[in-house]
Amino acid sequence: MGIVANFLRVTQHELDEILNNSSILEDRIEWPDDPALLNIDKAWAGILYLLTGYNWEEAEKTPLPLVRAILGERVVDEEQEMGYGPARYVAVAQVKEIDQELSAVSGEILSGRFDGRKMMRKG
Repeated sequence: MGIVANFLRVTQHELDEILNNSSILEDRIEWPDDPALLNIDKAWAGILYLLTGYNWEEAEKTPLPLVRAILGERVVDEEQEMGYGPARYVAVAQVKEIDQELSAVSGEILSGRFDGRKMMRKG
């Protein structure tokens, strides 16, 4: 068992509803056929490393947009337990910033960071 990640694309209106009533989020992530839901399972750690060169512990201390792309930034509801803590999200303005950063990531950058042994050592 380990930490898994799900991403849910929502409108600002939907986000506002979730922030007002976080149980909506719990219900929503149970819709496996929802085209707005992406489950990357445990691959999040490898994706985070390839995008940033950081493992989870290092990334938590780094305010880079690409870190926020995987780990989120703001907490939906401190009291809501989603497995390994509360759900997190990024605001619309941050999504635009993340999109710009992701657009600059080339296959060459990703393949240059890929080192399976190092990734396993760093966690």
